[in-house]
Amino acid sequence: MLTPYPGTPLFERLKAEGRIMTEDWMKYNSRTDVVFQPKNMTPEELLEGFNRANREFYRLGNIFSRLFRSRTNLLWTLPLNLIYHVLLKFNQRLSDGKRLADLTIGFPPSFKVDSQNIITS
Repeated sequence: MLTPYPGTPLFERLKAEGRIMTEDWMKYNSRTDVVFQPKNMTPEELLEGFNRANREFYRLGNIFSRLFRSRTNLLWTLPLNLIYHVLLKFNQRLSDGKRLADLTIGFPPSFKVDSQNIITS
């Protein structure tokens, strides 16, 4: 998903247009958060379209169809595609509403990340 990273011409243009919605850098992940106001659609529509495209692209039938026409090494590309397929399914099924990208692995539950990306306890 398009993400206007700070210091880029795109970020500066969108900021000048008032379309940057947040500067919470934890949301600049290009996967689970829309950080700018798109033209001609809502941020929710953009995110749903992005998720729908990923689900379609990484459907098992599409993975096999695409990879068996490919000239690249299947030993490399097939496992990567299958892992991404499984992660998309896992992300959809998390029961507590947290997304896979939101899980902070390696930090005790008492640790939090504040709005300036500083880890506190």
